[in-house]
Amino acid sequence: MKIAKKQVRIIKKIREASGVWRFISLQRAGLRYVWDDRPGHYFLDWREGQKRKREYAGGTPSEAIEAQRRKRNELLGALISNGKTAPAAENESLLTVARAKEMFWIMSERIPLTNQRLPDVTSRCSATSSAYSDIRNKWRRLTEAT
Repeated sequence: MKIAKKQVRIIKKIREASGVWRFISLQRAGLRYVWDDRPGHYFLDWREGQKRKREYAGGTPSEAIEAQRRKRNELLGALISNGKTAPAAENESLLTVARAKEMFWIMSERIPLTNQRLPDVTSRCSATSSAYSDIRNKWRRLTEAT
């Protein structure tokens, strides 16, 4: 089985003594880069078809390596999916905020002392938050009903 691979190189843009900016290739020792001490910025270099692409990768070697890893994964994902987008998940399998609140209230009725402890919790919450005001209103309706 052959593993798909996309080549993404790290290059560096430096300023020469004359003031001209230019890209340099980083030397390699086996599979590792030999990091250049001159000040500059790191870029990623790869090909999409016949076009050469470049993208800023950061100012430090660690940022450049992380950007290279992300770009390789991005290119491999596009290669494997063949340009297709992932199918959307079914709406029933997603848990919405409203459904989570409903499940919370159903479970809270089964747990003893929840209605007694809830005022303490909600009183600590910000009054401006709509989520917490929804909880307070629901609690008030439950306590008024009983």
